[in-house]
Amino acid sequence: MNGSELRLDADGDTSITADTDDRIDVKIAGNDRIELSTGLISIKNDGAQSQVRLYCESNNAHYVALQAPAHADFSG
Repeated sequence: MNGSELRLDADGDTSITADTDDRIDVKIAGNDRIELSTGLISIKNDGAQSQVRLYCESNNAHYVALQAPAHADFSG
């Protein structure tokens, strides 16, 4: 534990931080990649499309994924 940061590995680049009131940040490989706040979950990445996987109830054998579209698919 380092102040409000809970370090999860030896080199300290994976941690959970109580960033501000009502917000939690999860740092992976040195960058805030998951942000949790009231009514919002932000998932960021390091060059790949972000994805959420929801697994079935039977030994997590299957999942459905919600994946962000590629950057080139956005317009305006």
